[in-house]
Amino acid sequence: MPFLDSKNRLFSKFNSLDFRAIQLSLLVIFGILLFIGTSIGVAQVRTAPKQGFTLQLLHTSDQEAGVPALKDAPNFSAVLNALKNQDINRDGKSDYPNTLILSSGDAYIPSPFLFASDTAFGGQGRGDILILNDLGFSAIAFGNHEFDLGTAVVADLIRAKEDYPGTKFPYLSTNLDFSTDKDLARLVTADGQEASKIPNKIARSTIITLNGEKIGIVGATTPTDPKIVAITEALKKVIIAQDGQIFGKTNVFLNGWRGDIRTQETNLGNLTAEANLAIAKGYDPKTVISIKNGGGIRDNIGIYTFPAGSTRSQDVIKLPPQANLLAGKKEKAVYSRGEFYGNGSG
Repeated sequence: MPFLDSKNRLFSKFNSLDFRAIQLSLLVIFGILLFIGTSIGVAQVRTAPKQGFTLQLLHTSDQEAGVPALKDAPNFSAVLNALKNQDINRDGKSDYPNTLILSSGDAYIPSPFLFASDTAFGGQGRGDILILNDLGFSAIAFGNHEFDLGTAVVADLIRAKEDYPGTKFPYLSTNLDFSTDKDLARLVTADGQEASKIPNKIARSTIITLNGEKIGIVGATTPTDPKIVAITEALKKVIIAQDGQIFGKTNVFLNGWRGDIRTQETNLGNLTAEANLAIAKGYDPKTVISIKNGGGIRDNIGIYTFPAGSTRSQDVIKLPPQANLLAGKKEKAVYSRGEFYGNGSG
């Protein structure tokens, strides 16, 4: 799930949604980060005049997880529980007894975290679903990443089987047609049923009742553009081919920053000069020195990052190259082209 990458997290909290008896209120929550493409609509329908009703809505998306979720998921759980159970006036009662927890999709993604469930829980991604169950999600809209491994995996995650409970919530999408899919068609159920009565099912909409209030939930999934998919698949092949050509390994950040490499000695400048000297000695053993043109080094080898919560330049942390699991490249590995040469000019 990342609960992970904080820049991709959307965690929405509406603490004082006060619906009056004379209103038919519609609240639409867009869980759309530019590359996600899903939304959930929430509508409250009144059948009789009642006093004001306060709804706390807790919403997230993109729970898809890499290895960092081993820590992030428990941390996410702690924050969620604190919001559900907050008691500001210390009267022993939750400030918001009417709390609804929703997600607009991309709840899992192919990663070591997802694949580990095959051994730990008897099926890929089951650990992700078990976490979602325990967090208390009432409904989740389909995102695009749910389908990365095909609909057979989706069906295996939704269905209950032996000791695995499947999804204790319905998956929703009003604009995806599952009628011709051999894996998912049998999981589709009638729309507008109470969510608690349709776990392990797929629907376009559902109802959730909180203290007598009926709240309608509608899921929608934005289709992926086939042309864009084709472009990204072409880029993916190149990235795998390039990043998979391992040239060497470094335990430190190699400084090729333009402002340094052209004004002073750096470890990357020394390394490339020594490499040039080694090649030159292969042709003429009497060669004794190599002078490197700073303009021939176009980028760093490594990454810049910052401590959590800091954006101050003086807090920057410089690390060796990160892993690329897609290409089989391990952390600290250097691929054979591109890391020495950026696209700068001059």
